[in-house]
Amino acid sequence: ACYRARRMTTPRTPPPAAGAPQPIPTHVITGTLGVGKTTAIARLFAAKPAAERWVVILNQFPDTRIDVLTVAGAARGEFDVRLVPGGCLCCASELDFTRTLRELVRGVRPARLFVEPRGIGHPAAIIEELLAHASRGAIALESIVCLVDPARVPEIGPDAGVARDQAEVADVLVLSKADLATDAQRAAFREWAQAFYPPKRWVGECAAGELPREALAPPLARAPF
Repeated sequence: ACYRARRMTTPRTPPPAAGAPQPIPTHVITGTLGVGKTTAIARLFAAKPAAERWVVILNQFPDTRIDVLTVAGAARGEFDVRLVPGGCLCCASELDFTRTLRELVRGVRPARLFVEPRGIGHPAAIIEELLAHASRGAIALESIVCLVDPARVPEIGPDAGVARDQAEVADVLVLSKADLATDAQRAAFREWAQAFYPPKRWVGECAAGELPREALAPPLARAPF
């Protein structure tokens, strides 16, 4: 069964031992279906340093080929898309995700890693697996970003199920498609986002899939909204 929401605390990654590899900067990009997760990742891959190899882990769904092509068509320089077969990453594919992550950490060691859970799934199990690797210094879980559809902000109340759960576990909330949002929708998002306790590390907006730098920055590098 899917995990219920509980607020995740991003740990301080221990410094690597002398001679040990540096932890891999890692980001989770979550949100409901159609909110713009793949577009945001594609924009990031289009702007990455060409010499750096970045990897994104996606679920293998019928429409995943479109997601892969979106990232591939935008990526600059080296990149890799890893597909985890089956249902949402937090349930049927948990073992496949664990194996894929272990392979990346022990062998491939990308310069940066992204994980995109499907919009129907709860990311708690994924984050717990990432936190375990972070506690050993293998990765640095720098941000858990939840993209929010401006048209659905009023719906994301205490009884809104997965959408609320995704926002609960995130440490960053971003209003997606802010250029298409009304002033009322933007105000509703700010009011809703600022009501979380403990407060989110960063709250902001993005347009055309371009995530602000602060959304991906490590906690100590972020400024409040």
